[in-house]
Amino acid sequence: GCRRKQERARRYRQFVEAGMANDDEEFALALVRSVHCIGSDDFREAIEERYRTLVASRRANEDVAFRRITRCVPPPRVLDIVATVLNLDRNDLLRRQRDCRWRAVVARMLCRYGGLTQRDAARQLGLRTGVAVSIQLKRLDQLLNSDETLARIVQRIEQRLDKEQHIHG
Repeated sequence: GCRRKQERARRYRQFVEAGMANDDEEFALALVRSVHCIGSDDFREAIEERYRTLVASRRANEDVAFRRITRCVPPPRVLDIVATVLNLDRNDLLRRQRDCRWRAVVARMLCRYGGLTQRDAARQLGLRTGVAVSIQLKRLDQLLNSDETLARIVQRIEQRLDKEQHIHG
């Protein structure tokens, strides 16, 4: 009866703990990848996107009275503006190169101003998943904190896109 249940519970706990001890590193890695869930790339991406949507809708409800009327900048226009500021050919922006900073900048602008999801931005950049874009955006954020020149360039691009985006009603 009761003793047998306790023994089964003890054995099960040992089994789980042994499994966790073996895969501790893998488990830790999974936690780093996402604070919201553990799972496959696609599952994680879907949950992250759902989370972002919920946060955005909550924020939108909070500041309806203060919101400026904005519109998405068409992605080709976003690419043109980024290319112009960087003095690069638009096709060079989309080419895979060793220095992926500019592709990360493009991804940031496509998501922020073009209204694209990270998955859509990945498609534009020829990347397989939105997770790849997410990683690039995190790296870009770190770079922006340490590289003043890059931060100024990104600021210049954002100023151009801000002008493009706002409709003064």
